[in-house]
Amino acid sequence: IIATINLVLVGCEGQKPSLSRWRMLGPFAVGKTEYDGDPAESVSGGLAGLDPSDSSFSTFSELAVGGKVKWTTVKAQKTPEGGYKVLVKPKVNWSFNVQSLMSVAALEFQAWLVTSFQIKTAGLYSVYCGNVHNIEVSGPGVTSPFNKYQNHEKESEELRKHFLADMYLEGLMTATVRLSASTYSLRVRVRAKEKLQFSCIVQPVASPSVVLRKVNVIPDIVGGSLFGDVVGVVLYNMDVEWTSVSVGVQVASSSARVASIEEQQETTVTLAPGQTLQTHVRLRLDNLRVSSEEEDDCLQLQVVMRDSKGIVRDQLPFSMRCRHDRQSFLLSYLDFDNTPVIAAAIQPHTPSSCPPMGCWLLLSLSGVGVSPGNQADSHKYKSNEDKEFVFGMADGWVLAPERSGAHNWEGPGHLNAKFSIFALKALIEKRLPSLQFSTKRILYDGHSRGGHGSLMMGTHLPDTAAAMISAGGWFRREYYGDANPTFVHDVQLDFIDPIRKNVLERSITEHDCSLSTCNLKGTPVHVRSGGEDTTVPVWMSRRISRVMHMNGVDVSYQEFKGQQHWWWDTSSANDGGVMYDKNIRKFLSKAKKEHPLASDMCTTSPSSFKVFSYNPSIYGSVHGIRIFSVEKTMQEATVVVEQNTDGVRSLHRQIVERSDALKRVGEDERMNRGDVGYASLTTKNIGMIKIVTDQCPWRMYPMWKIVLNNKQIVVIPSRTSGVVTLRVSARGVWNVCHNDCEAENVRTPSFAGPMRQVFARPFAVVVGSGSSGSCAETSCTSSGVASDVLLHVGTYIANSHFLASKTAVKVMKDSDVIANPELVEGHNVVTVGNSFENLFTKWLVEASSSVCPVSFFTNGDEFGIRVRKGLAKHVEFSHASHAIASICPLPLSPPPSHCVREDGVLCNTANETITSFALEPQLPNHGTLALIVAGNSPQSLVDITHQSFSSVNALTRAIFSNMVPDVFVTTEGFRKFGFGSDGVALAGYFDPQWNLEDML
Repeated sequence: IIATINLVLVGCEGQKPSLSRWRMLGPFAVGKTEYDGDPAESVSGGLAGLDPSDSSFSTFSELAVGGKVKWTTVKAQKTPEGGYKVLVKPKVNWSFNVQSLMSVAALEFQAWLVTSFQIKTAGLYSVYCGNVHNIEVSGPGVTSPFNKYQNHEKESEELRKHFLADMYLEGLMTATVRLSASTYSLRVRVRAKEKLQFSCIVQPVASPSVVLRKVNVIPDIVGGSLFGDVVGVVLYNMDVEWTSVSVGVQVASSSARVASIEEQQETTVTLAPGQTLQTHVRLRLDNLRVSSEEEDDCLQLQVVMRDSKGIVRDQLPFSMRCRHDRQSFLLSYLDFDNTPVIAAAIQPHTPSSCPPMGCWLLLSLSGVGVSPGNQADSHKYKSNEDKEFVFGMADGWVLAPERSGAHNWEGPGHLNAKFSIFALKALIEKRLPSLQFSTKRILYDGHSRGGHGSLMMGTHLPDTAAAMISAGGWFRREYYGDANPTFVHDVQLDFIDPIRKNVLERSITEHDCSLSTCNLKGTPVHVRSGGEDTTVPVWMSRRISRVMHMNGVDVSYQEFKGQQHWWWDTSSANDGGVMYDKNIRKFLSKAKKEHPLASDMCTTSPSSFKVFSYNPSIYGSVHGIRIFSVEKTMQEATVVVEQNTDGVRSLHRQIVERSDALKRVGEDERMNRGDVGYASLTTKNIGMIKIVTDQCPWRMYPMWKIVLNNKQIVVIPSRTSGVVTLRVSARGVWNVCHNDCEAENVRTPSFAGPMRQVFARPFAVVVGSGSSGSCAETSCTSSGVASDVLLHVGTYIANSHFLASKTAVKVMKDSDVIANPELVEGHNVVTVGNSFENLFTKWLVEASSSVCPVSFFTNGDEFGIRVRKGLAKHVEFSHASHAIASICPLPLSPPPSHCVREDGVLCNTANETITSFALEPQLPNHGTLALIVAGNSPQSLVDITHQSFSSVNALTRAIFSNMVPDVFVTTEGFRKFGFGSDGVALAGYFDPQWNLEDML
């Protein structure tokens, strides 16, 4: 905490107000995820209306003896830096609760901690709290008055603004607010397990400016050459004004190991007030004088930041490692969303053994807290104690990616894992083209969290998998101990309808790998676990093995007596352990022989299999069949396939006979010639499927006759056609469709949802100019949300994604984007403010009115939201307390393709088309997505974003990225009831035509 505070205080100096005395209201019960109700809001006027000094006040709580809690005093301990450490340790008999409820989740609690502090000199102040998710600062100049709204009784009420705190104690998140000489309140809503210690400090900002916080992405120099030229930099805007700076790299004055640094274009960025921004600079080095062997600090550089006048305002030194070509190294690149990231890799140690089509690739996914380098280095062994370790594979690369945050190799983690493959491939093409690997078949493995990640890759992208290994992994996060259970002791649980609960759970069901193990039929799988593993119970590995076996998967299982979650020695010292012992190496060797990269044979393709998808945006093809759209969003979709069996041929004859008896003779003759394949496809909840005809088994015959749902026959050519699309009509008739088929059904993978899909590519936050600016040419009044509130909410959203995943997010003004649409070209967009407050929202709902399901209306001082339910049917929300978050198609420009050029931009190559189709489910991508976030009043807009933190900080996902559907509308009870019926007026999904689905 002390080191963190020292980092935060850069740019701050002066007297620090006292935060020594806090008042606590709680504890209250709470759920696990980012969204839950708050019993403290149950009193009249909510928490803001309570007097923390009123010791006579009490309210109900099931965690308290006697069933009620009061305000109690918590004294903070002052640190040498002038901050305060607060220990929150409620007096609760936790053991009794756990035992009586038979629930470890009963240890979770929430509470409010409130303190007041005196500001003697007006000015800008930094308000920092660490180990909590967000804070509220209230008092003169921080809060804004409401204007008069319809259905709103108070003409002047404080706006409760919240700011993000430094949840991970990295020193990268603080709030800058302008305070006058007065008394202010600091409120912290804590969520924790039994107890929590957090720290806070308030400090004057000496000189408002942008500061360099950290250099957090640094590639290695490998064999004397740079491997990746992306350097990640974190900036923080301490000012309350928009600020532009330029960032570049210079050689440190003490370094004599580089002859020159090439002339480079500095990265220029604009930061919103209070924004913490992840950005990057390109590193161009020439004539390196460094060792080709290992050295930790072989090159010293520094990031330099200049203001708009070119004056140096800050600089931050960093050093680079040198690595030799026989050990793991770090590469840097821009991720799927333009966020700078690193991965670790190990080269093939015997390149001559690589197959003719290229080397193999083993993608290895790490557990929580394991660095990419350590994950890569876990693939090592000694043949005996007298020899050196052998790292990696003889005939292939080992690649260990990483993304910050609680991704569980889902969402941004899953996308990061996929994208790392293309990033390494592009860097190899530039640096080591003779060692290029093939993406035709990939080996997947992982441990713990990475075991789940390996399952995600195998079950969701099975056509890319030559083999899959899950060691000590779990298949569904909600089953993993007490870390992620949903709807157990939630406050909202007593107010939520079962249908609403199902809507929320459906949004994360795609991450349950047990549901899609059928996709692995035909792929060799190995599952292993320590017999004494209590970190991830061995039950997980046993169960997923049984489920795979029931689905006909070729699965082997090993359980090691006496071993726990991790071990280095399986049978002998240094034999490779959990990740790379002799059994693993034999399994991989056998898999490579059975699935050779250069083989044109289809001997391993099963004659019958099942294709499962829950969300077309994330699932790839299974034996060449890809579910491309569904009829019911976020529900199970399947295709059961049977090929070239007597039953299929008999069924084909019966259908031909029914349709035209004269064709039967010719058909019998053609069947006997052996140049036609016959298949039966039985579909469930399918709108469109694609068949990769260059892939096994479809390339076995020049023509296929497919019986669909035992009713009709569709004939498709094979081998030379690439991809064939089959689409079902509203009457249930299947046809081969051509160029226009995707345009007819707009909810293809690019638009499949749910809400988190907006963050599956580079995205920008566009904030409105406020009602007075956006309504200049309309009849609406100026009583909408002011521009400063829109900006506050937009910056909060951007900061949330930085905090959770270190995502690079640009915040932009609506007027700038309307004037220069290229600013968001190729981006998804989060647009903040309704069409009367945000010019971009106005353009969006008007330009795409035929498909965008959301619109807005006004009548004098009344603002309202419409959500389309069908042709000329809408549901309206006109109360001042209503706010909406909803996705909407954004067909602005053609997106990038999905391989990687040297500059990090995605591209496409002919020889990777089919492989990319299997590896990247969002291909082809014909449009982008928008997320509209708007409220009928300032408080409703602020409240809809007041949701995104978990009772276990390390498990917190970014706002709008976890367990939310396509659309939800909140009410004035959202803080109090969460997603209960009195907190959310609507939560649901859109159908293929972008109409609100009937949840019943």
